[in-house]
Parts: sequence; structure tokens; C-alpha cells
Amino acid sequence: MNSVPKFDIGSLSNYLPISSISSITYTDNADTDNASVDSLSITTSTLHSVPPPKFTFNFKFGYNASLTNAGTFVVDKISFQYPPQKYIINAKPIDYVNNNKEKRTLSYQYLSLTSMVAKRLNCDYKFITTEKYSYLNVEQTNESDLSFLARLCKEQSLYCFIKNNTIIVSSKPIDITFNITEKQIISMNASISLKNQYKGVKTKYYSMKLAKYKEVEVGTSPFFIINNNYPTKELALTAAKNKLSLLNRNVLNGSLKTIGNPIIFSGVKITIASPVTPHKYFVKSIKHRLSQTEFTSTLEFSAI
Repeated sequence: MNSVPKFDIGSLSNYLPISSISSITYTDNADTDNASVDSLSITTSTLHSVPPPKFTFNFKFGYNASLTNAGTFVVDKISFQYPPQKYIINAKPIDYVNNNKEKRTLSYQYLSLTSMVAKRLNCDYKFITTEKYSYLNVEQTNESDLSFLARLCKEQSLYCFIKNNTIIVSSKPIDITFNITEKQIISMNASISLKNQYKGVKTKYYSMKLAKYKEVEVGTSPFFIINNNYPTKELALTAAKNKLSLLNRNVLNGSLKTIGNPIIFSGVKITIASPVTPHKYFVKSIKHRLSQTEFTSTLEFSAI
């Protein structure tokens, strides 16, 4: 791989010289647990003039041989620091910005995940799963629509992330695997969270035959309570089993800094050439950092 980093900020270059840019940080997120979306930060020593409101530009990055198109961004905020003099330009994907981060408290009846995405979120969507997930009634409590969706997906052990203004809900990570070799690793750390607080899960479903709510449970006491009511016993049991598995799974999470790689993106699988991490992992987020001479990528990952 060519070791000389390169980036293209499109029409934003009309407001600052490329040579004045000291660093660029592009964060590619699939970690909807934190309602995070992609972001771009550009630090420069010179700014000829302030871009107009809602100014948009295209961003590409990589090496001399080829550049990866990260998409179109809108300038969100510009800050100034001194000394030394520097301007920090923050931008977000044009089609997303903050549309889905307003917190709400609502009650839903007969809600399906597909209708939730179609009606509440200002995005295209794709469901990569054969199951249909629905709720008889469910509460959204001081949560953004994105956080609410992420919580519902997590209860069903589904992956939920955003790519190119498209929300993807899948029963597995994107079916692409990248291999990280030992020579590419700059540093890495990982930890295992030991979880054994709950031994069972309880939730409810509505019995049409009995015309009342019925409780189902998986495992034994102490129980975790899912405060959602499901339309069928099968959906309630599936949710309870998935939640119990999630609660008691020893989860390995880690962070890996590697030589800059513009073609890896969040939501995919990686393998790491290390004796302590012999498995496949889900990439939750990637932070690409570029300067005029250096390019590194820091991946946040979790065991699949």
C-alpha cells in the first residue's frame, strides 16, 4: 500500500488552502447503541472566509493510488483556538445531520420494526432478516428515535447501523471480512466483560384465546424484566431467550490502531492476526486520522 496519504475536500477548498490542513478525523460509526452517526473534523491554520449556512462538500481520502469516497457532508460548526491559531470545522453527513436525535416519550401499539423505521426515521432502510419483529405495545421513554430503534434491535440480538443514509437491520454483520495482519497493527487492547447478574428473563404477550396478557419466563431467578408486550407467545419467548443470552454472555470488546486503511468500514467483520484474538469481530466504529504525512485507523470492535 502506498504510504503517502491523500485527501480531497471538494468545494470546501475554496475557503481554505489544502496545505494549511494539519489533521482530519473521519469517524465512521455503526454503534447505534450511542445514537452515533458519522462525523468529520478538519483542523486548519488558515480560513479565508466562513462558508455559508448549510454549506456542503464531498470528502474523499486514502492514498495516492486511489481515494475512498466518504460521501457528502454539511458544515455543522466552526470553532477557533489560539495560540497557536487554528480553526476546527465540524461536519456531518448531509442526509442525516441531527434529524433523528431529538428525545421523545411515546407509547406505541401494534408496532413493527419496519413501520418504526419507515414512519419515524428520515432514512431509507433495509432489513436483512427473515423474521418479522413486532410489539403489541412498547414504550419510548426519553429516547431519540435512533436510540429507541437500537434498543429494540439489541433486545432481538439484531445488528443496527447506518450506511449512506440507509438504516440496515440485520441478523448478522455485513457479509464482508477484512483481515488485519500482525505487521499492520500499531497497538491493540481488549477486555472481557463478565456478566452473571441475571439468570432469567420475564416478559409478556397477549393471548387472543384468553383475551388477556400472559407472562413468559426463561431461566430462573433473579429475573430481568422486559417491559414490552408482544403479540404472540413465540415472539415473547424469542425476545426473552435473546435477552438472557446477551445478559450472560462474556463479551470481548477491544480497540485496535492500525496503518491507515480507507476501505474498511463499520458494520463489517474482521479477523486479527494475534494469538489472543483468534476469532471474528464486528467493527462498531472506525476513526480515520490523516495529516499531510501520516494516516492511521483506529477500530472499535466486539466479538461476534
